[in-house]
Amino acid sequence: MKELVKSLYRNYGIYSNIRNLPSIVDGLKPVERRVLLSAHEISRKKFIKSARVDGHVIGNYHPHGSCYGTIVQLVQKGFLEGQGNFGHRYGLKAKEPAQMRYTEVRINDFIEELMFSKIEFSERIKNDLGIIEPLYLTPLFPLCLVGNIITQGIGFGYRCVIPSYKIDDLYKRLLWLLGERKTEPIIYPITECNIVSGKKKIKTILKEGRGHIKVEGIFEEYPDQNIFVIKSFPPLRSGKTYIMNLKEEFNKGILGYLDASKEKTSVIIEVTRVKGSKDIFKETTEKLKNILKGKIYFEINLIDEKGNVIETNVDDMLVSTFLRYISFNEKYVKREIEDLKKLLVENVILIGMKKNMNIIDIKKPIDEIVEFIFSQILKKKIDKDIINKTLRKYNINRLFDEIKEEVVIGDIRNSIGEKNKKLERIKEETIEEYGKLVEKIGGNL
Repeated sequence: MKELVKSLYRNYGIYSNIRNLPSIVDGLKPVERRVLLSAHEISRKKFIKSARVDGHVIGNYHPHGSCYGTIVQLVQKGFLEGQGNFGHRYGLKAKEPAQMRYTEVRINDFIEELMFSKIEFSERIKNDLGIIEPLYLTPLFPLCLVGNIITQGIGFGYRCVIPSYKIDDLYKRLLWLLGERKTEPIIYPITECNIVSGKKKIKTILKEGRGHIKVEGIFEEYPDQNIFVIKSFPPLRSGKTYIMNLKEEFNKGILGYLDASKEKTSVIIEVTRVKGSKDIFKETTEKLKNILKGKIYFEINLIDEKGNVIETNVDDMLVSTFLRYISFNEKYVKREIEDLKKLLVENVILIGMKKNMNIIDIKKPIDEIVEFIFSQILKKKIDKDIINKTLRKYNINRLFDEIKEEVVIGDIRNSIGEKNKKLERIKEETIEEYGKLVEKIGGNL
């Protein structure tokens, strides 16, 4: 019994980690991947009710309860576009979203290009519901590194706190890692606070994936009005936790506060005591400087392809995702070449038929026509099955109208040559694809 309990406990731990930590392949937790996949399938062109997306996820991919919390988070990160009240994380306390029957979502066009452009080449698995789904999405960048919110997860004995960056900064860093850029760009995580740590600390996160940075919340002073406006708090804790360091002043009526946050943090602190207000204002300025100091501790723990937890870093994530995306591009180009080769063979067959129309009796059964073309016209150089499929693919009475040997065959061979050249310089082609996407996205992610 003791061994059974140990085994079950271990299996639960592995299962918990897989569900709660992002994958190293695409930077997503299973529920996030399935929400994006569902949005990709049913809400690409128009907004639809969040409840419908939630139902699609539960009914097809993730039968573990409502995923509306994940939908809200993906809207707040900018990966889904939302209509309606999706709440916010600004001010003293996060504002709750409206019920999912009142909100609508649509997948962000840039996420479509970033995560789904090569989805057909992702490995497929049969899930618990018996439905085939992609094992992973096919990103150009790990999605846990993108967006305006730190990615967090708590597993079984592990946690992750992953910094997020602007996508053009990630691209610059990737170019340097690939040897395409001489000077090393030190890229800073996205935060609404001022980062006061030096470059050494920032590089530690990029190269080692573990460490902390010091930040300071931002506030503005208006001495003529005896007020302060707090514009940001250090992340990972509620704003109220910070200003409660002034609890004594609030209780004594020396200070008062109002949370006016809507689309951004805007917490007003007012000196309410008239007597000695100037001195109180100066003291409060110094207190706020100390109160709004904080640290962000990062740990990049992810799930590898075998289901194990591994500690990694930003640089390794960028390179491994790039190499994986190159493999998708190779598959894509090779498939194009194979399709062109098939088309070339088809046209050889059709042109051979056109030249010998006077001796082909198209009124005969198709099997006899195939045998005649195979043995008499093409001299057994092309497989009989291919000839059969070609004739059945086209309307035999009309397939000769637009065939021009010198144009069709030449164009196809030229296209195959171009694709082969593309395959030879697949790394450069992939870098160019990255550059075009980053330019297109601009400041949207």
